Amino acid sequence: MSAQAMAALAIAAAPLKKGRKTEIQIPDDERPRYAIKTLDVAEEAQTPCACFVVPRGREHEFVFSSDEGLKQVAESAKCARLLVVNLDPQRAGHSFGDVRTVQRELEPLIKDLAPPGAGTVPVMTAGNDLGRRDVVATGAMDSGDAYVVEQVLDGSRTLRRLLFRSNPRSIQTEVAVAKVRPPKSKNSKKKGKAKTQWRVDGADVRSAYHRAILAAVASSSTSEDIVLVGLGGGALATALQALVPSVNIRVVELDGAVVDVAERWFGFSRAGVDVNVGDGLAAFDDAAAADVIVIDVDAKDASLGMSCPPAAFLAPAYLQKVKQTLRPGGVCVVNIVARAEKLFSRAMVDLRAVFDDIRICDPTDDDVNRVVVARMGAPPDRDAWRARLRSWCADGGDPLGLEALLDRFDQAVFNVDTEALDACD
Repeated sequence: MSAQAMAALAIAAAPLKKGRKTEIQIPDDERPRYAIKTLDVAEEAQTPCACFVVPRGREHEFVFSSDEGLKQVAESAKCARLLVVNLDPQRAGHSFGDVRTVQRELEPLIKDLAPPGAGTVPVMTAGNDLGRRDVVATGAMDSGDAYVVEQVLDGSRTLRRLLFRSNPRSIQTEVAVAKVRPPKSKNSKKKGKAKTQWRVDGADVRSAYHRAILAAVASSSTSEDIVLVGLGGGALATALQALVPSVNIRVVELDGAVVDVAERWFGFSRAGVDVNVGDGLAAFDDAAAADVIVIDVDAKDASLGMSCPPAAFLAPAYLQKVKQTLRPGGVCVVNIVARAEKLFSRAMVDLRAVFDDIRICDPTDDDVNRVVVARMGAPPDRDAWRARLRSWCADGGDPLGLEALLDRFDQAVFNVDTEALDACD
């Protein structure tokens, strides 16, 4: 174990101190089997210490990925110190049995991580098993990072996800996939089981924040020309093509390997999409006019208080270029992941310094993503906004729940504490 891990272990094993937290990897190498986080939520409680094993495939959920969510888990367990165990954090292909097997393997370490005099530490998990997660592809990216494509079971559905090694708890793209029976060849005499084939359902927009971005796009007076800064797995571009077939999409993606992954594993097609491999910060130096600009760029650093977008994409000079590229009535849509509320407030101040109207949407009550719509001039006409959303659904329905998300934009805007934002200046 490294000196850093030993220091973390020593701190974790100290008496309870509310607000203290540590995280170690076991073993402390490039292929850790476990990542264990300790969080002191109180200095005394009914249970001094409890251990929670996160099922594979659920690491990204708010309740397991944020301190706020983990505090809820600790309160539910009525414990003062919570030990949170993540399995195979780097997707190295480790296998596990059941929670009892994990408990036996970690028992000596759990005792070391518990506060003095804690006694027996209960070990819990969510559901009936530890979940299943299959890594189907890995590879190097042009940026020096690495990607992971994995599949997890969600009830009766299979979900495919794209993650980056630099931030393995953040899902870049998630799509639903279904098994496809391989076609039979009359001329083939080969025996044996055919390799499983999968079909990506591009119309099933899994991500709540992607749905919020789609709703935000409709706030523009027209949505003919859209620029996406950041591609990921291409789920957003695919959904836009399905909803608005006439749309012209230009994608700016820094990493060419990401484009290849989107095509191979996530159903993205370059057909009808102008794909530019290059730096999104230079995308609007000399760009054609656009109706909508979507900024969805990951900083690839989980330690940052705001991991999406990198700070440079909210710099005044860059936002001015975005503003100058937009046609009248156009909008800038930004996906923001900020665990530090002050940083989110700072981002709002920066956006408000360039744009007249700011709309904020929390896609769900516990989503770490917040989608912001910025525009010049008067606020969008809500009736026209709703009408555009309805026009995207030929049958008059709303299978993605976009109208409900429109209402969430409205609620967020009217509840913004403008005095608090001013205090950040």
